Amino acid sequence: MEQQRMCGVKPIINHEKKFIYIFIPKNASSTIRDCLFGRLDGLPYIFYQDVNYYENYFKFVFTRNPYDRFLSFYKDNIRGDMSNRFEFRKYGQWHRVKSIDDLIIHILENDNMQLDYHLKPQSWFTRGLNLDFICSVEHFNIDIQKVKIILDINTPHKHLRKTVNKYELTPEQKNLIYERYQDDFKRFGYGK
Repeated sequence: MEQQRMCGVKPIINHEKKFIYIFIPKNASSTIRDCLFGRLDGLPYIFYQDVNYYENYFKFVFTRNPYDRFLSFYKDNIRGDMSNRFEFRKYGQWHRVKSIDDLIIHILENDNMQLDYHLKPQSWFTRGLNLDFICSVEHFNIDIQKVKIILDINTPHKHLRKTVNKYELTPEQKNLIYERYQDDFKRFGYGK
């Protein structure tokens, strides 16, 4: 059941401490992997369908305000170091995302299976899983400390990539993003 390679976006497992971290991109995942494993790559992972099989393992996830997560993706992939890299197919042709509005249209016109992992709803990663603790990026220091106490991990943690979003969403953009990620807002308690 267990696989040993780059973890991608699969749940990461630790048999020694008996825990499973549900990895969601754009949710402080690099910092969490560094803090709990001391490295980012080459971590043992399992498949989503196997998570509930490990009944006695502590299972947790970090969520993030969907607006902030969306803007973080936009900043990193559209306006940041990877700008001009994000393209999507529509009607058999490639289209480059150049603005927040282009990205909103992309997430609205595609179902979860067609979206890049960084844009999939957070609820997509946690569907059907029996989680012991739902942490939030907004309360990162408190929540990571609780996780470390539960798991008896005494490593220091540092934020590897602190995102500062300098982009503002219009009310119309917020409404459209809310429409697309409504399950995340409701399930994880984020206000509209």
